[in-house]
Amino acid sequence: MDLIVRKNGTIPFTRGDPRFFTGNVIIEQVHDSEEPSRVAASIVTFEPGARTNWHYHPLR
Repeated sequence: MDLIVRKNGTIPFTRGDPRFFTGNVIIEQVHDSEEPSRVAASIVTFEPGARTNWHYHPLR
């Protein structure tokens, strides 16, 4: 496995879905799953006052 180095601010991001978050939330996906794995990883940044709502993460 090769190490991938990314410059700050170069990872595409999305805004948090209002069904799962209140306030402004930024989600940067740093790893997506490839078969047969079902593992993904994201960096989630909460701006002041933002919160997470109760939710779950189903297997892909």
